[in-house]
Parts: sequence; structure tokens; C-alpha cells
Amino acid sequence: MKFVDGDNISRYASSEVYKTANEKTKEFAKSAGCSPLVWWSLLGQYMRVLNVLNQDIKGKSILDLGCGSNGGTEEKIKYGSLYEPWFSRFVYQNIQELKLNIFGIDKGDLEREEFPHMQLNLLEEKALINNFKKNSFDIITAFRLFNSPELEKETYNRIEYNASKESSDKLMNILSWQIKEILKPEGIFLYYGVGEEVSPNKNINKLLPVL
Repeated sequence: MKFVDGDNISRYASSEVYKTANEKTKEFAKSAGCSPLVWWSLLGQYMRVLNVLNQDIKGKSILDLGCGSNGGTEEKIKYGSLYEPWFSRFVYQNIQELKLNIFGIDKGDLEREEFPHMQLNLLEEKALINNFKKNSFDIITAFRLFNSPELEKETYNRIEYNASKESSDKLMNILSWQIKEILKPEGIFLYYGVGEEVSPNKNINKLLPVL
């Protein structure tokens, strides 16, 4: 199995793969009423998954850690719709075409979501191995989980825009050995955002392509 830092993976693959992913995520974003920032983030997540799996995604199973929620978290308060479970929604909506199975986990509200999910606090010891069997997933993703303001609040009761490296490292220590158990032998843990700042500056929308 591999632990892969997604910050070191380009969102781009071949021009044809990127073009298809761009069109597919853009179509989804328009139908869902997403902002350009949400769409751009979703495209980056999807391309990282495609790249790390060498576009061989059909039949694969994904566990999306910290998938996002509809409320009840610091992320939702500070970043609004950016921290909703867009990647899990996108995969589930296109499940017939992608043949890519998704299961989402988050501490916040997922009650109305259609994709398979579970509300779970990942800081709890053995949270993953108590709920999933050994060798269950081909890929486990963690997009922004490790810089989550909710993580900082839960770990040190500090209200910040981003988690500190201290809290990121603590969560990684709790999860890493469990992830090795529930990943398949050739599985991949794809994460990014450790120690990375997520800007609350809404003007970033002006820099993005138009949907």
C-alpha cells in the first residue's frame, strides 16, 4: 500500500483526460449551483484520484475521510459551501458511468445525503477499524481533513481558520495504522492539506475560470 501526498500530484494528466474531467465536473457543478471555487476544488480532487490510480478507476472503492457536511462544523461556519461533500456527491451521482464506489465519513451533518455515509469523529481511537473490515478499500482520500478548523477545535479547543501542524500530526498518528488495516494490500491513501492554509478570502473567485 502507499501513502501519497496529493500536494505533489498535478491535477493535470493527458489533455484528453483533463478535458473530460473538466467537462464532467463543470456539468455537475452547474446543475448543483456550485460556485467557481467549489467546482475548481472538485476538479482538483477528481484529477488527483484519476492520476494516482492511472485512470483505472472502474470497480474501485473509495473511503472519503472528512468528506464535508451540511452543518455542525467550524468549516461550514467559516467556509460555507466549500466544505460540503461535493466529491462524494459527484462520484455517487455518476456512479453508473464511473463504476467508482464511494463511502463518506464526516463529523458533521450528513443526514440528507444520498451517498453511503457515516457520521464519525475520526479523533476517537479505533474509529475506523471499529467500523470497517480489513482490506475494505482500494483508495482512501482525505481532502483538507488535516487543515480543518474543526480538527483544531476538537483537538485543542481553539477556534482558527485552519488546523495547526500539531493537530494535523496528532490525527495522522491516530489514523495511519488504522488506514493500513482497512486498505487493500495495493491500496492508496491520498491526502493533502497538511499544514496548508485555506484562505477565507472570497475574492479568490475572481481568479477562477468562469463556469
